[in-house]
Amino acid sequence: MPRRVSLFLLLIALAPLGCRPPSPRAERQATHQAVINLGTDPRTLDPSLATDVASARALLFFQRGLFMLDDEGKPRPELAESWEVSPDSRIYQFKLREAYWTNGQRVTADDFLYTWTERVLNPEFGAEYAHQIYNYIAGARAYYENPELGTETVRVWALAPDQLYVELEHPTPYFLELLAHHAYFPVCRAMDEQNADWARRAETYVGCGPFVLAEYQPGARIVARRNPQYWNAAAVKMEQVTLRMIEEESTARIAFENGEIDATEGVPRAELDSLRGSEALAFSTAFSTYYLNLNCQKEPLRDVRVRRALALALNRREITEKVTRAGEQPAFFISPPGLYEAPPAPTFADADFDEARRLLAEAGYPGGQGFPRLRYIYNMTDTHQLIAQVIQETWRRELGIEMTVENQEFKTLIENRRQGNFDVARAGWVADFPDPLNFLEIFASDSDTNDSFWRDPAYDALLFQARAETDPDTREAILRQADLYLIEQMPIVPIYIYSTPYLRDPALEGFHLNPMAMFDPVRLAWRPPPS
Repeated sequence: MPRRVSLFLLLIALAPLGCRPPSPRAERQATHQAVINLGTDPRTLDPSLATDVASARALLFFQRGLFMLDDEGKPRPELAESWEVSPDSRIYQFKLREAYWTNGQRVTADDFLYTWTERVLNPEFGAEYAHQIYNYIAGARAYYENPELGTETVRVWALAPDQLYVELEHPTPYFLELLAHHAYFPVCRAMDEQNADWARRAETYVGCGPFVLAEYQPGARIVARRNPQYWNAAAVKMEQVTLRMIEEESTARIAFENGEIDATEGVPRAELDSLRGSEALAFSTAFSTYYLNLNCQKEPLRDVRVRRALALALNRREITEKVTRAGEQPAFFISPPGLYEAPPAPTFADADFDEARRLLAEAGYPGGQGFPRLRYIYNMTDTHQLIAQVIQETWRRELGIEMTVENQEFKTLIENRRQGNFDVARAGWVADFPDPLNFLEIFASDSDTNDSFWRDPAYDALLFQARAETDPDTREAILRQADLYLIEQMPIVPIYIYSTPYLRDPALEGFHLNPMAMFDPVRLAWRPPPS
């Protein structure tokens, strides 16, 4: 669609309705409903199994934890009514507020205990975020590695139906932020023991969040209706929110212009200039990094010289200024610099093609001679496709390396990454909690999110030291060292720090992405029309 026409349609969609028939958006406003595009299809609506951003965003409609993160990424109490912390900052005791599951049963401390020990920490259950618990709660790692020890090894107790006791391995200054992550969300024990597949269908789904799952069509739509049993139901303004899964940015943009959806993340980069200045356009600057996974269990990517050659032979500034064009910053580490008081300085130059060619020749592939064709996989968006094409052409031109690029649905991409069915794979990480350790732990040897299949005991030791260190300055120095070590070994290729454009109707309040790229559905509301 020509740019001038698309801008005209956008202005029409946002203009006063005048004498025309009510638009779908106006009808939704009148009935307190909204339609939001998630982009990709959530992998699951089970909080213990979720790993992707789409699942995490959808879950906030239906599930809650002890804490939530506000617009600034600060923790605020949700299911926790109050809490006490021991003088050594290792013991937390929480009093739960009166909250109910959608099946009418009360949320209890036993639901938390059951979820953490019988589900997330059970290796057979397959929770990829188990490390979010066993790296912090005392006894959890021992149980995870040897379940025969029994769940009583984990230092968590339900002292009473509304009293939860948690003992940490080490003082963790960001523990309340961790508790806002869906890996720590409880599930209804009674339902889970009765039906292990409860999260697959709307008819059996049980949650404790501000909305009830009314309809679930994977790949198409999720319908959330206001939950009258939610503990803070009076604060919920929307009666119904429909979540769509339109992956192509151009298709989602047209749906927005036509009034079919009210908010969507991701804008075709060719449309950005025409949209600048529009009230509908906003930008998310979450703590998040766009990078490439290199499959370190495959030759020739097992060779660090090859990995470094690929990383050096990219022009990040060209990608951010000519392709993405949304204010992204070139990345030279996995951790966004904003997470450090004093971030590490880059150790390699952007677009250092001479050094890249030298390293490739040293590894036995001068001018790319004898180098096998690589396979690059990415998920379906206009922006990912453009980036893949730039990388493909740059490595061919500068290194003599040929690469096949393959477009996949998001779920297929995730599965292929998990199975190691790739050479190079598009990846991105959005902070679960605002700390560099969250990014660095991705690549720990025992991490289920380590899709580069890189293992290094020296790196693992640095992460262990960082978790145990209580002095903030010393701890940050260790984290910087880990970031530097990771980039020296280069199992991943950092590309840029995200700045993501998104569209939302100016009258829609509450669709604000916090530093973890999440929004609280409770705050969604239509601004009253001017009188």
